[in-house]
Amino acid sequence: MKQLLNFIRIPALFVLMGSLFVPVQAYDVEPTGAVDAIRSIFETKVEGWNEGDADTWGADYATDAVVINMYGSRLDGRLENIERHQEVFDGALAGTTLQIEVIDIDFAAPGIAVVETALAVLGIEEFPEGMLPTEPDVLRTRMTFVMAPNEEGLWQIRFAQNTAIAPM
Repeated sequence: MKQLLNFIRIPALFVLMGSLFVPVQAYDVEPTGAVDAIRSIFETKVEGWNEGDADTWGADYATDAVVINMYGSRLDGRLENIERHQEVFDGALAGTTLQIEVIDIDFAAPGIAVVETALAVLGIEEFPEGMLPTEPDVLRTRMTFVMAPNEEGLWQIRFAQNTAIAPM
């Protein structure tokens, strides 16, 4: 009986070990039209910012999206993001101009894009407390977005993290 159990255990061990060595597949395959759709979202974000229109700025966030802003605060959901940006557009950053450069779009898995961007907010007359200019009148940040298509197949922002670039 002991020999039979050992006979069964050895193949079972190889089956278990074999499942641990499944090759990892690279998913950096662009779904048709995804890059253009994602780039278009960032063009619309620039338009919304430059017009001081928080609804346009926030329209591409999923209803339950999370944003970690450059202060480390968490914004939960599209509505909180829109409300906070309207405060910004009506206050300290009123009349500023935004530029967004898409640095990289990485399709990390099917239906998941990680987007690295460089942002510049130009024309800041007076920097809010805790915000340091990267250059005179300019704030530069790196913002990373995790995006996925919604039920209708339209790309949306699910998560974003914004990090200010320290002055040199």
